[in-house]
Amino acid sequence: MLRRTIPNIVSTSLAGTQASLRQQRTALITAMSLVVTALIAAPFAATPAATAPSVQAIALAGALCLWSLSAYVVFSQAAVVRSVPLLWLGAGCFWSALLDLAALLAFPGIFGARGVFGHDHSAVWLWWFAMFGFVLCAAAFTFSQSSPLPRWKRGADRRFAAGTLFAALVIALIAISLQTLPAVGPFIIVLLVLVCAAGLVYCGLVTRARSALDVWLMVTLLALLCEASLTAFSNDRYTVGWYLARADGVVASGILMAAFLSDLIMLSGRLAQMAAVDPVCGLANRRALDERMQSYVGRRRRHGDVLSLIMLDIDHFKAFNDRYGHAAGDACLRSVADIIRAALVRGGDFAARYGGEEFVVVLPSTDRAGALVVAERIRGEVERLSVVGARSISPVTVSLGVVTVPSQFGVHVERLLRAADQALYAAKAAGRNCIVEASALVQRPGSKGARI
Repeated sequence: MLRRTIPNIVSTSLAGTQASLRQQRTALITAMSLVVTALIAAPFAATPAATAPSVQAIALAGALCLWSLSAYVVFSQAAVVRSVPLLWLGAGCFWSALLDLAALLAFPGIFGARGVFGHDHSAVWLWWFAMFGFVLCAAAFTFSQSSPLPRWKRGADRRFAAGTLFAALVIALIAISLQTLPAVGPFIIVLLVLVCAAGLVYCGLVTRARSALDVWLMVTLLALLCEASLTAFSNDRYTVGWYLARADGVVASGILMAAFLSDLIMLSGRLAQMAAVDPVCGLANRRALDERMQSYVGRRRRHGDVLSLIMLDIDHFKAFNDRYGHAAGDACLRSVADIIRAALVRGGDFAARYGGEEFVVVLPSTDRAGALVVAERIRGEVERLSVVGARSISPVTVSLGVVTVPSQFGVHVERLLRAADQALYAAKAAGRNCIVEASALVQRPGSKGARI
């Protein structure tokens, strides 16, 4: 069941859910920081600064790594949820990573006075095509979300990656080998600024920032717009604006990666919670109980605390299920679980569904008298419970077994559960709707409710 649920969880995560208030605030702060920095730096963008090709090397290498990781994460998620729009976004990240790698090799002063290959303008053209291509892929991602989704075909992610690789190789070869390419002048840079602005406006108007991914994609496009704008104001390499533009490029490459990483962390936490919670009643399941019991026993060995355990079972639950149906049976389980949850008033108390109609309550640092109080509270509240069946209303009762291990005695998890189980069956044999202690197997009387 967990495997079938994973695609649904992923599809409703970053790409399918509305941005939370925290995500909106973080995105707004990031966007305002980018815009304010660009506005402050614009008048000084053309101011010459120290010549440091290593800064460009660090910026391109960082962007290369971040774009590559983003491409891997987006392609992986697209394959899991079979989303064609995500393939376009993954292709944009992969495209940027490939051309950043080519620009890193072609930029003069990093791996040689003229770079590994290309001519004087190759690195600038590669940077231009990298940004232009990402904006086009972002627009395709946005358009494919608002249009009827094409049918997913097997291996679509691999075909998209291969197509992106081929297109990037063609563009890189053109930028490297074509000597007639002109210098990237102000007009071409301004054209890139307009393309980034158009892509940002288009994504905003079409998506209305409905999902968290839409929000972070718009912030990414804004960072690219700031990078292109500062490059246009700088007029040359190694100026204040040029260095700030390189920083904006690294920020742009890391925004989607940070957003997806944060989403994956939340997703893993959600999956871990699903693996530890019973889906019917919302209490912990048997696996979580075993882990918590080992923790309690280990802590008890260190500190010598008293430990109590209650095992309870809904009386005649099979007959109730057969008579009223499984929907009413599930409602009964949830109602009893709510009563158990309300009876636990301390943070360290723990309740779990043991299996079927059986529940276990673990009470650390609780003596015999305290455990009996909790057990009686549960028994009494369940006795007053009425569950609506298919044709009538039927009262519900529970039988409870209680075991308490004093601090001077050792304890073993399986023996503790076995003792509580034996006390529970003694309560069943004593007439049900009562509490039996495992220590002396002495019945604690309770008022008899109607049998079900």
